[in-house]
Amino acid sequence: MSNPLTQLQAIIDRAGSQRAVAKLLGISESHLSQVMLRRTGISAGFAHKAEAVFGIKAKSLMRFQADEDYRKYCERHGIEISPEPDRNRRSPQPKDPSA
Repeated sequence: MSNPLTQLQAIIDRAGSQRAVAKLLGISESHLSQVMLRRTGISAGFAHKAEAVFGIKAKSLMRFQADEDYRKYCERHGIEISPEPDRNRRSPQPKDPSA
């Protein structure tokens, strides 16, 4: 699954400008730029508008933002983040002892 900002960037590319996308979302071009540069977080309102206008799931945007917040917190405090296991990967099945 692509990250929500990648999806939003694809929409910006198709629309031709951040200004056009910002207008559709009802936000300033500057605010959209700051979100895309990860300088400003994604609010619940932004997520809701992105879902309503472009179909990008608000929950995925909010999860992405929570992950970003946690990553930045760990970075600031020198905490190492261990990679999460791949949820789509099946765990190995134990061998059948009777086989």
